[in-house]
Amino acid sequence: MKKFLFGLCVATAMTLPVTAMAADLDAPPPPTDDLRPASYDWSGLYAGAAVGVGCAYGSAVETDPSSTPAIVTNYDIKGCGPNFGLFGGFNYQADAMVFGIEASIDGMHEINTDDSLRFGIEHMSSLKGR
Repeated sequence: MKKFLFGLCVATAMTLPVTAMAADLDAPPPPTDDLRPASYDWSGLYAGAAVGVGCAYGSAVETDPSSTPAIVTNYDIKGCGPNFGLFGGFNYQADAMVFGIEASIDGMHEINTDDSLRFGIEHMSSLKGR
């Protein structure tokens, strides 16, 4: 009897008209014929500043060859210090290509380590083309 009822349900389901409403479909995208091309131009001057933190972890070795035997001192370097910089440049856009030049100057405040070793970057500069 169960097989007969199952077969009847399948046959009935196959003969009923089926109409599906796809409510979860997205609307079609808008036409792209009326869109204007991008009008942003990257040409021009720019400038900025940067502030951050620089950290150094490692070791340094100092050798004094004037003494006999030579004195070797090992330093553990662990420390952080603020860094800062300025940058500026000029870009020129030709169609989809951007050409430019950028200059920057950066410095780093002195980092103090546990072994009374101090170091820092007085200044570092760069000139880049793009």
